[in-house]
Amino acid sequence: MSVRTVAKLRPMTARWLADEQEFDEQDQPPVPVRRGPLNWFRVVAPFLCWAAAVAALLFAFIRVFGLEATWPGQVIIVFTPYVALLSLLGVVFAAVLRRWRASVVALVATFALVSVVVPRAIGSADNPRGPALRVMSSNLYLGTADAQDIVNLVKAHQIDVLALEEYTGRARFMLTAAGIDAMLPYSKRDPRPDARGSAIYSRYPLTDTGVIELPEYFGQVYATVNVPGALPVQVTVVHPCAPVSPREEAGCWAGGLAKAPHATPKGSLRLLLGDFNASLDHAILRKLIATGYEDVADKLGDGLQPTWPYYGTGRAVVPKLTLDHVLVDARIGVSDYGTNRVDHTDHKSIHATVTLPRG
Repeated sequence: MSVRTVAKLRPMTARWLADEQEFDEQDQPPVPVRRGPLNWFRVVAPFLCWAAAVAALLFAFIRVFGLEATWPGQVIIVFTPYVALLSLLGVVFAAVLRRWRASVVALVATFALVSVVVPRAIGSADNPRGPALRVMSSNLYLGTADAQDIVNLVKAHQIDVLALEEYTGRARFMLTAAGIDAMLPYSKRDPRPDARGSAIYSRYPLTDTGVIELPEYFGQVYATVNVPGALPVQVTVVHPCAPVSPREEAGCWAGGLAKAPHATPKGSLRLLLGDFNASLDHAILRKLIATGYEDVADKLGDGLQPTWPYYGTGRAVVPKLTLDHVLVDARIGVSDYGTNRVDHTDHKSIHATVTLPRG
């Protein structure tokens, strides 16, 4: 075969081989593509980013504008500090995946939530300008809290006024046996079964005492404390029921908080303390404070100190929350705040030092 013939056959052979290869590829069945965990994550991740961002933004909108009007919103809103932290993680998650729009939405929600939470950790004390009054509150957990622990705390913190919630006949007996009457000889006591009773013990004389009747037979005692050299101050123990169901939320919780005395900036001094079963993220509590009160822990930068739950089954499943408060008339100075554990009760006790205007 001549060289010229070989040169003519070479292109024909190349085309034939290419056709054969194409035929073989078309003749083979398609190989299925298997999606591994990474492939599925890439599909689901954008949805997760947007779902988290939108949920955080909706939560922030409800919290900022106080729209948690009904149950379960009243229950969920108390977890605002935790949602703020989770929304920040959502920003990082979306940014790592380069989902920039979702990241921006999550960032807006985070900024809104952080702006209402962080100020509780920033504060300062007032300069004392009047007689000091040391107050303490403790929820007795159906009257079973350790009475000796409470008396020891009263002694350690030199408490002048002690407010007690869930005060029962048994609690009254145990506290008397532990020596509370000798330390705080003046009192207004209203023992009731279960969680419904309350009491005030005082180092100073009490006048104008009484009980505010709440739904579901809860009773909140009040009394005017007469501190030497200071203006009289009306002290009220606050303890509505917990909003654990729509029935309680609509009735004894919201109804109970609604009966808490409003501040009277141009009238008598008032101080509220106790287990409010509400946090600063509840609009109903913020409205009460707006009448002329200040939250002592919030003002001092201790507003994120949790007070519940620390006993019973709830402590293992419920994140720690701030439900106990001391609210003071804006004319009353504040200088100290703290919490303490008490055996056999799910709430920490809270104590504060305030200064009253001179009388």
